[in-house]
Amino acid sequence: MTSISFQLYAFSSDQIDCTDEVGTSFFNTAYFKSRSILFLDSEADLELKNLMEGKFNIKGTPKLKDLDRLFEWDRITNMEYIYKILDLMDRNYVINKNNIDDFKKYEFEFNNYCEV
Repeated sequence: MTSISFQLYAFSSDQIDCTDEVGTSFFNTAYFKSRSILFLDSEADLELKNLMEGKFNIKGTPKLKDLDRLFEWDRITNMEYIYKILDLMDRNYVINKNNIDDFKKYEFEFNNYCEV
């Protein structure tokens, strides 16, 4: 089932970036960046979640855009959390059963709009 938010964001031409490959373009959409981060029940993930909530004053569930902000923040500070952040990013920036239908629809629009 496709979410309404996907239909509103991903199908507009201003959300389709033809300069990257389709997967990267999909990951950069407002739709994808607004997804909640999927945390494991681990000490490292809890540490990152608490850090994000404290650093960025996040109310509610942290989103992927917040994870990107944490990555940028860590890069300009001392990169103390970089491996934990990259691990969390690896687990969240994937095409899987939770978003495969949305990705396929985005890919169709990408191919039509970008004339690949």
